[in-house]
Amino acid sequence: MKILTLLGSPKISGNTATVLSMFEENVKTEHEVERIHITQHKVGGCLGCMKCQAKKDAPGCVQKDDALTIFDKMIHADAIVYASPLYCWSFSSQIKPLIDRHVCLVSGYGTP
Repeated sequence: MKILTLLGSPKISGNTATVLSMFEENVKTEHEVERIHITQHKVGGCLGCMKCQAKKDAPGCVQKDDALTIFDKMIHADAIVYASPLYCWSFSSQIKPLIDRHVCLVSGYGTP
């Protein structure tokens, strides 16, 4: 099984990274694990233009940044693990833009 882990902490070796490493160590003996550290990638926030919905069977976005590569890896993963510290009861601002852009992975958005 392919497991993609997304580290959304601004600290490369902080508490969230440590906990994620413990998880990865426990599963990597039986599964393929790839970590993406969000702060090492350029990901802009969603513009809300909905142009990503133009092609029903393919994710797309007018923003040509690292999110498209990350989405491709997400599509090909069997499991995705999000790891983020909680700031003000929410995900970190580093991973939030990627989460907001997940709308491009939804097909048939806005249809009953």
